[in-house]
Amino acid sequence: MMLRIGAAKDDQESMIISGTAVALAGACSMAVGEFVSVATQRDIEKSTIHKTCSDDARASMAKQVDGKEEALPNPYKAAAASALAFLCGSVVPLVAAVAISQYGTRIVIIMVVTTIALVLFGGLGALLGGSPIRLSAMRVLTGGWISMSVTFGLIKAFDGDHKAHKS
Repeated sequence: MMLRIGAAKDDQESMIISGTAVALAGACSMAVGEFVSVATQRDIEKSTIHKTCSDDARASMAKQVDGKEEALPNPYKAAAASALAFLCGSVVPLVAAVAISQYGTRIVIIMVVTTIALVLFGGLGALLGGSPIRLSAMRVLTGGWISMSVTFGLIKAFDGDHKAHKS
């Protein structure tokens, strides 16, 4: 996120303002995506529950089926968790952008602290979810680095001022 702005060599204030805007927009986007995904999953699971019961059994098992529906994933909780996770992750490069004023150093520090945060958040997610920690941490790190690299490269390629900075 922060490297997008850094690729265009904007000043520190622009980087912080843009980074904050991207953090909020990203959290909203993640929340909406998670809500839609989990709501769809919930609808499919509810449909499956209802299809497995015959009409007569459905009437007599209404309480039991309702109990099963309460155990289904909650799209509101999933959306909130996703937004919060995104915001927590985006604070890391924002703090680095605020703390470091020199452009080159700021970009390097943002990359380093973001790398550390990706590994830590990936490992923590795996720990909480009962998944293999090393595999999850590497998956999150690799995905994050691919995303940062593509974004940085695209911004650098389309930044009209980058040729002026080289002169």
